[in-house]
Amino acid sequence: EPVQPTFTVEDAAGEARIRVTVNLSGRLIREVNLPVLAGKTEPTIWTYEKRENIKENIKKHDWAKAELNDYVSKADRYVGKEDQLWSMVVPEGLPRYYHAGDTRDPEKMYCRYPGCKANLEAKYGRYPYLTNAMTNPWKIQCPECKRRFPSNDFGTYYKSGLDEHGVFNPDFADRSLLVNKLYPEVDERYGYVNWGVDDGFGYFSGKTFGDNIPERHNPIAYYLHEGLWHGGALSGAITYLTQAYVYTGEAKYGRTGAILLDRIADFYPDYDWSKWQGFRPDGYGGKTLDRIWECGLATKLAEAYDAFFPAYDDPQVVRFLSDKAKQYKMDNPKTSGALIRKNAEDGILREIFDSCVDTSIYGNFGMTQEALATAAIALDTMPETKEWLDWLMRPGNPAHRPRTGGNILPQLISVIDRDGMGNESSPGYNSAWLTYLLDAAELIHDYDKYSEVDLYNNPKFIKEFTAQLPVIMASYYTAQIGDTSRTASTDMILNKDQILIGYKRTGNPLFAQLLYMFNNNSIKGIHEDITVKNPENIQKEILGIIEKYGEFNLGSHMMTGYGLAALRDGVKLSSESPEKSVNTLRDFWI
Repeated sequence: EPVQPTFTVEDAAGEARIRVTVNLSGRLIREVNLPVLAGKTEPTIWTYEKRENIKENIKKHDWAKAELNDYVSKADRYVGKEDQLWSMVVPEGLPRYYHAGDTRDPEKMYCRYPGCKANLEAKYGRYPYLTNAMTNPWKIQCPECKRRFPSNDFGTYYKSGLDEHGVFNPDFADRSLLVNKLYPEVDERYGYVNWGVDDGFGYFSGKTFGDNIPERHNPIAYYLHEGLWHGGALSGAITYLTQAYVYTGEAKYGRTGAILLDRIADFYPDYDWSKWQGFRPDGYGGKTLDRIWECGLATKLAEAYDAFFPAYDDPQVVRFLSDKAKQYKMDNPKTSGALIRKNAEDGILREIFDSCVDTSIYGNFGMTQEALATAAIALDTMPETKEWLDWLMRPGNPAHRPRTGGNILPQLISVIDRDGMGNESSPGYNSAWLTYLLDAAELIHDYDKYSEVDLYNNPKFIKEFTAQLPVIMASYYTAQIGDTSRTASTDMILNKDQILIGYKRTGNPLFAQLLYMFNNNSIKGIHEDITVKNPENIQKEILGIIEKYGEFNLGSHMMTGYGLAALRDGVKLSSESPEKSVNTLRDFWI
């Protein structure tokens, strides 16, 4: 007797439920409820409309062509090297650190080779070693003497320790490969045995400094941190392949990027910075990087998923990843675009939310919020996306875990003062509050499936756009308060792109006047983002406002919230002939 199933769909909060009822000869056989999420069907950050606008602007504007050429030239380094990139993603299990020695080691910023010993920080900066994971994997290079470290062939040693899933296990690795091949003369001259050999956990010379601080060389930890993740090859590849794909639409960029992002998704949930407290003993958590820097990386990964969304159905992508899944006995067979997307959504996007809740991802105000807003909108799945965005607005103290919210609205109401400043003395650090929160505000504003909160309706948020104005002196530098900039600096803490967004979102003519003033009293070169249609039309709008309202006059200020008073006088009159220009601006501030 044929079975006649019946289907009914019932609305539920945030989801639909399909009820399947099977009757056989009038008898109820089974009834089940199947939850159905409203899932992602197309890009929601790098939308198809934005991609078309990009292509149109590239045809019309030289500045857009220059952006394209820059991204494509950098992305081309990675195309066709999918196997190499896939293998470069190292799972959790080896330390990652941004110094090549113990954090307490007084010589950690010196080249370790006995014949060099250069103070690298003094000459080359805080992160001095050179890395190129594509051409010199597993090595860092001294910029002074050009020697590479470690002294052993770590790549061969690493491969010897890979298990059936492609994961490194030091218990499986062949330790007979840990030999000083590059600098045997150091062994001979100084009596060392295998000087500079790093097994991933560092080389210990036996020397100690005060308080029994060991001399440890850890070039592999530095390579993993700086050479791959913190501005290194993996984060760079994700960034440039993302941009090249959305700018051109060429499949080769999407394929390489989708393959790399999938491999990162395999391991991302397991990354745990806190495992390596012996390298940075300050209690910080994090994932691939510490909890602050992870905010930026998480944002990049979420943006990349949205960018590569159309590429996951590409037969070459599916074939490559399904072959890898079979070879390394993965639980997810990756035999379809849907399964590959699921790997990224579970392994990256949902992991970003969990990490914001447990504060593995937690930075200065705005950084966490940007990362999670990007992940939520890239996921574009109800009810999760709405729940995550709601979480961002709710109160939440990161000192109490699990964190109950992203604290955006309480922070705006209770911490941002009447002048638009946060609770930092430094104008530079205060400006970062807007920088990061603005990205989240833009994402939420452009996302048409979430109407609960629009930060542009919040007066405290809008006040942040002009908070830095009263701290500008003589119209050419920001007062050096706290750790803003450097001694005798003429840096100005004001971002023209942010002011432009403020004008577009509010229509306030003050922002147009500011743009004109800080663009040398000109509209030349002002344009909106490359994703906007007719981005240079803004020039006519600004010129019309200047003709109607005149140029901006900063005037004197009393910042009763921040705690600064500035008395100003004088004029600045520009002319095409420098000898006819007048500048008598002067100020006194306390």
